[in-house]
Amino acid sequence: MAINVNNNLLNPAGTRSSESNERRGDAVAPPKADQAQTSQASTTRTDSVNLSAEGKSLRQIEEKLASQPDIDQDKVARVKQAIADGSYQVDARKLAENLYSLETQLNKP
Repeated sequence: MAINVNNNLLNPAGTRSSESNERRGDAVAPPKADQAQTSQASTTRTDSVNLSAEGKSLRQIEEKLASQPDIDQDKVARVKQAIADGSYQVDARKLAENLYSLETQLNKP
């Protein structure tokens, strides 16, 4: 014969908890007045969050970006066509300037 010790409904003091008494149908004493006020005060408390102007601005930018496609398919098609017909040209100076700009931005403390 097996005994379930996980749900024995006893509190650490060895007496039945009010929950177990309710399950059995025993009467349970109502909470004291100060306990009722404490539980009532804790249920009426609310939390709030206020975003800074920067946070609101970032949220708007995030929403804008989320509505944009990740890849500009028209530009991809134009570049593919230019490469295919041999008309695509790389401006080495502009490429070098952009790489340098990226490196300086990445290395800022």
